[in-house]
Amino acid sequence: MGAQSKQRRTLGYRLANSVVHSFTKLIRLIDGSGRKLYGWDPYLMGHWEPVHTEVHAQDLEVVEGELPADLAGAFVRTGPNPKLTPEGGYHLFDGDGMIHAVRIGGGKAAYCNRWVQTARLAQEEKAGWPVAVKIGDYRGLVSLAYMLASKLARVLGVLSSKEGLGTANTALAYHAGRVLALHEGDLPYGLRIACNGLVETVERATYDGKITHPFTAHPKVDAQTGELFYFGYSIEQKPHCWYGWLDASGRVVRDFPVPLGEPIMMHDMALTQNHVLLLDVPLVFDPKVMVQKGQLPFEFKDRPARIGVLPRYAKSADEIRWFSTERFMCFHTAAAWEEGSTIRLYLCTMKSFSLDNFTASEDAEPHLSEVVLDLEAGTTTYRRLPGARPGDFPVIPAQLTGRPARYTYVATMEANDTGVPAFIGITKYDLQAGAGSAVAGQILHGGSRLGGEAFFVPRPGSAAEDGGYLVTIVTDEQSLQSELVVYDAASMSSQPVARVRMPQRVPSGFHCTWVRQDQLAAQLP
Repeated sequence: MGAQSKQRRTLGYRLANSVVHSFTKLIRLIDGSGRKLYGWDPYLMGHWEPVHTEVHAQDLEVVEGELPADLAGAFVRTGPNPKLTPEGGYHLFDGDGMIHAVRIGGGKAAYCNRWVQTARLAQEEKAGWPVAVKIGDYRGLVSLAYMLASKLARVLGVLSSKEGLGTANTALAYHAGRVLALHEGDLPYGLRIACNGLVETVERATYDGKITHPFTAHPKVDAQTGELFYFGYSIEQKPHCWYGWLDASGRVVRDFPVPLGEPIMMHDMALTQNHVLLLDVPLVFDPKVMVQKGQLPFEFKDRPARIGVLPRYAKSADEIRWFSTERFMCFHTAAAWEEGSTIRLYLCTMKSFSLDNFTASEDAEPHLSEVVLDLEAGTTTYRRLPGARPGDFPVIPAQLTGRPARYTYVATMEANDTGVPAFIGITKYDLQAGAGSAVAGQILHGGSRLGGEAFFVPRPGSAAEDGGYLVTIVTDEQSLQSELVVYDAASMSSQPVARVRMPQRVPSGFHCTWVRQDQLAAQLP
């Protein structure tokens, strides 16, 4: 009886899957988007093209210099890498999360890449096609049909959001014995990196059911207390925003709603000694834009950005204070700290923005900027840092998160006619430079070599804030050969300390982190 029941369920699933897939293919035939497969979208081509092989390799070749003996830990980076061939539209934010980890110690390096085993990926592998609707599908009137197909898939049991539909493709953090793979539409996935560099997905973090909303891709960890501060936002679920924090062991201490006036995209936050800063930017979810203009359903509205200042250990949103400032879009903050009753916030801002074309104009290029909030007067001032060059992915030493920092390192961007940002190097900014140029140094990868976010790794025993290494992955746009590159953060010399050849191309992606040797040893089993 049990075998017959299982067989009926299997046949029922196959029939339902066939119905949903056929309906979706009909929509794409009418839409004409069937041409948008590999080789068409710029984020599926060249150095962005997904890889299809999971590799685990030891004793990587050092092709220049030497890996420093005091560099011990794991450089880990994530990014979108669809496992199943995308159908229909595609967007940079789409794609299953793939982890690329380089384990370094004793002057040697090992490499491992693995897809994060999300609930979404498991369901799509079972179905045999990418059944979940992607961001790239939300353009034009046909997007309503895609949403109908998604609803049909859920009704017929082909797709479920019970365990989340995030891709874990955006950012990484280490907290409470876990490397966390993060995506702002879902809860984190816990990873483990073995002593030989092998990466495995452990579990989706549910926090005992105490977090029932999406979790930011950019939580902030206080290195001194071990606490993790986070927010979450939703364009569908009111009140659209929540805030909370975890103690050093990973337990939820508090989680409460922060009502917003409209559904926005809130990608990052900032932490100071006593406060958190939430960014209410005017990139607003508006389905009418999707239907009427054939664009993604987010519009950059003509209103000021707002910065919410909330005590770290607030009990409710009643304690938040909102400060209006310039109209700007921001994805990433660099640093924030308090000086008496003043808060200094450093972040990469854009005067104009479109999710459909990241570099549509000069105003759409991000530049490092400063917002000063006077808590007593209730005022703000805004300025672009003198000498700031287009760039994003700012980082500071992790131990200075929430405290005064002098330097931040930003991936230098160069626009091109494809509308796809190209990161040609790293710019070092002096946040305490005053009125003079804030540029304190620049590294260029050279030739046709493109990089991305670089992570600062302090040199053991160094008292200087910039005494350490900048670690990143660079890919030659012509040869498509990828390397892990180590630079000196103090000198900012374009001559690498070391270059390590990767055993296969590492597609361009998003954020990275460095997991220290002691953190690797403290990972949960």
